Amino acid sequence: MTSDTITLPHFYIEQIIQLVKNNQVDTEAWLRTLAFPSIHNESNVTLSWALFRQFLLDAQRYTQEPHIGLLIGERLAVNSHGILSFAAINCSTTRQLFEVVAQFIPLRTDLLTITCRESANSFTVQFLQPRALGDMQAIIMEAILLAIRNIVEFVSMGLSPIEYVALPYATPDDSAFIESMFHCPVHFEQDWCGFQIPVHAIDTPLKMANPQSFNEALNICNQELEKVAHHTSLSAQVRKFILATNNVFPSLDYTARHFHMTPRTLHRRLLEEGTSFKQLLESIRHSLATQYLLSGHMQIQEIAYALGYSDIANFRRAFKRWEGVSPSVFIQHSQT
Repeated sequence: MTSDTITLPHFYIEQIIQLVKNNQVDTEAWLRTLAFPSIHNESNVTLSWALFRQFLLDAQRYTQEPHIGLLIGERLAVNSHGILSFAAINCSTTRQLFEVVAQFIPLRTDLLTITCRESANSFTVQFLQPRALGDMQAIIMEAILLAIRNIVEFVSMGLSPIEYVALPYATPDDSAFIESMFHCPVHFEQDWCGFQIPVHAIDTPLKMANPQSFNEALNICNQELEKVAHHTSLSAQVRKFILATNNVFPSLDYTARHFHMTPRTLHRRLLEEGTSFKQLLESIRHSLATQYLLSGHMQIQEIAYALGYSDIANFRRAFKRWEGVSPSVFIQHSQT
């Protein structure tokens, strides 16, 4: 990717459009005026840098919200980041969480990069600008920092270790609002951007940790980061596509269309790699189901719905096929 373009997940773009739409704006007319490319049936959207800038600044103007970045970040829940989300929620410590996010954030955006530094008393997570953000700086920084703060809040079960947020611009009149969104103090006019965390909290075990699921997610992240498109197996690409759909699991026909082939061809190509679309989907549902059950944050019926089962009985049968026990028994065993 060059500095003249930006590629973002379709889901991120949709959140910005929805924020504008919520303000009684005809978003279809707005996007036509921008000559915005069609984003339907696309997992990622590539825009020129100039168009992306106009898109963001228009959204800020239409919503009349100077901190629209915070509103965007607020909408990016922990499961909004595809396989990166899956890796993050299975991390063993906060240190591991930030190291994973720093390494694999390029899978989602190159607007900011992340470095982690440790001193005697603190662990600093610093966000850097690979290119000048100009008048988009506050929007982009606030959106990305809050989205990652959402992940930290989730995996720490509400006990975020972030001591304060550092932002490199002047203190606004509504600084209290920004602090309320980050749930911690915010220091303005800093010479860096990021999170400060007490070093004693960085290696505290996270209760949601699942080493097996983490390793599975990490393997996929590494494959995606290192791949060259024509050298990557189709099954890995399909798996990434499914994981990027935020639990709205695509059909075989829809997936085939995304990869510009017929369903029969996709099925044949996957068989040649020793798998099938059904097996890939089942594997992902299995992994997510066990994680959701172990986390304890969702009821069985909610998990069934999130994984695309309209009938909870079908989910129970599928889970028993995967694990040999029902979801409720699985939960009981995990608590002993």
